[in-house]
Amino acid sequence: MEAGECPSMSDAEDRRPLRRYDVIPFEFDFVPHGVNDVGEYAGQRLAKDGVTRAVRVTARGVTDLGTLGGQFSTARDINDSGAIVGGALIAGDEAYHAFLYEDGAMHDLNDLIDPDAGWELVNALGINNRGEIVAVGHCGDADRVVLLRRRP
Repeated sequence: MEAGECPSMSDAEDRRPLRRYDVIPFEFDFVPHGVNDVGEYAGQRLAKDGVTRAVRVTARGVTDLGTLGGQFSTARDINDSGAIVGGALIAGDEAYHAFLYEDGAMHDLNDLIDPDAGWELVNALGINNRGEIVAVGHCGDADRVVLLRRRP
């Protein structure tokens, strides 16, 4: 190839990376935010009552995860065990809290940490297969990204 020429298709094909992505359109009416290794998704969709809800999508269908008592929730990630994290409005829509959904129930992550530590967990962003959670927490007058580790 001479200087200033654009590569031809055959030139580009010779330099393709070893790994490529396939584009797979979703056939569901939801917005995915996380996917695990068994093909389950965590995300959100507009429920029949017109409210956005956190959902889990599997080959069996879509499960509405509910809320923490308020009108809105969204799931951000799912691990291979099916544990899901995200955020939801609490009762009265007064605050937005991080949640962990496991064993068929949504738990406010603030109920699972030491209340004397001074943190308010406002959104959970990710969960790994060890159950460690990356979240956004508020302490004092600042928001910070935090790592939550399960106690033995």
